[in-house]
Amino acid sequence: MCNKMFRIFTYIYLGVSAFVAVFSMVYEHFGKGVRSNAMVYAFLYPLILGAVICLFFSLLPQAKRLSYGRSKAEEKLNAPGAVVRMGANLYHSGVATLTMGSIMYGVIEIFGTTDHLTTYYYIVGIGLCVVGFLATLTAYLMIPSGEMPENRKN
Repeated sequence: MCNKMFRIFTYIYLGVSAFVAVFSMVYEHFGKGVRSNAMVYAFLYPLILGAVICLFFSLLPQAKRLSYGRSKAEEKLNAPGAVVRMGANLYHSGVATLTMGSIMYGVIEIFGTTDHLTTYYYIVGIGLCVVGFLATLTAYLMIPSGEMPENRKN
């Protein structure tokens, strides 16, 4: 069940990467020749940190049996699934923060000014990604892949 959710996230991240790349090209087209590397490479955050990492988690052997914790009853029966969901939500928020921070930095740079507040996007985004990745990885490692019980249904 969990590997299906992470595969869906992989496709979503691929779509977001394409959207950010097109947005960057259109924005720079109307920027009258001024470009920003932060804007040009903003699509790499959802591509590498999103799609590649979600694909990694979907291919782990524990992902086939671990529940994503969709309901309260399912979360009580499968505590690692709830941790995976929390960690994944934190991680997705971190990737979104890094992507938006890069776009905002690019917009400000193309406009021709600077702002020190955009560095907080990177600090918060990296923090969320690290905490979310560690929580998700810890939940996967809580139960060995060979001894994991099947998901119970009520």
